[in-house]
Amino acid sequence: PPTNLTAAEIEALRMVRDGLRLKQIAHELGVTEGAVKQRLKNAKIKLGAQTGPQAVNLASGYGLI
Repeated sequence: PPTNLTAAEIEALRMVRDGLRLKQIAHELGVTEGAVKQRLKNAKIKLGAQTGPQAVNLASGYGLI
């Protein structure tokens, strides 16, 4: 499993897994939607995922979330 995901990226993935929308995640974390999108994009790259749901599944399978 990748070990270079940041705590913020893992937290964003966890919130997506829990069914929150980008706007909700941004509000809870006190950041912009753009910041959430960037965290998820970075996580997808690090996990080698093509889509958000795939990134969540991979992170979950690796026990990261």
